[in-house]
Amino acid sequence: MSEQNIEEICEILTDLGNGLEALSVDIKQRIAKILKTPRISEEPFFALKWDKKEGNKLKEYETTTKAQNSGSDNFHHCLNILTRNKATIQNRFHDKGWGFSYWLYPQREGTIYRQILPKK
Repeated sequence: MSEQNIEEICEILTDLGNGLEALSVDIKQRIAKILKTPRISEEPFFALKWDKKEGNKLKEYETTTKAQNSGSDNFHHCLNILTRNKATIQNRFHDKGWGFSYWLYPQREGTIYRQILPKK
C-alpha cells in the first residue's frame, strides 16, 4: 500500500470521526431538549363539567363553559393552557398519552371543546 493511499484512508477516517462527533453533539442536544420539556397533565381537564354534543362535521364532541365551572380554578388553568398553545380546531391541543384533543373558538369566548382522540 502506498503512502498516498494511507494518507487518503487517514483523511477519510478523520472525516468520519468528525461527522460522528457532530452527530453525537446533535443527539445529546435533542435528547436534553426532550427531557427538559415538561409534560402537561390532562387531569385538570377531567375535573371540568362537560356536555355531550353532536354535529354533522365533528360527529361526537363535548363542550364546557366558564359558567358551568364557576368557582373552579381548573377552568381558568385549562383555558390558559389552550390559549398559550394557540389551540384551534385546526391545531388541537393534546400531549402524549392523552385521551382527548382540546381547542377553542375565538368567536365563542369562555367555551372549551374536546373530542376523543382516535386510537392508534
